[in-house]
Amino acid sequence: QPGDPQSIEVFQKLFGKSRQQILSMPISRYDHPVVTTELLPIVGDEDLASLAAGECYIKFLSAEPERVRFYR
Repeated sequence: QPGDPQSIEVFQKLFGKSRQQILSMPISRYDHPVVTTELLPIVGDEDLASLAAGECYIKFLSAEPERVRFYR
């Protein structure tokens, strides 16, 4: 079933995770920005949800997953 949480979780597990830095800007200009590091899926929920007909993510060996489009 496309888009169901179980499928998304399986694909994210297969594609792996990476450390990503998230920069949060403060409300006040006098405060300092906050940088946090989190372990996030390489291909996120938004990436999988935005796939159109004929598009998919592929992964070869140790390379990062890439979004490809098939043409007929």
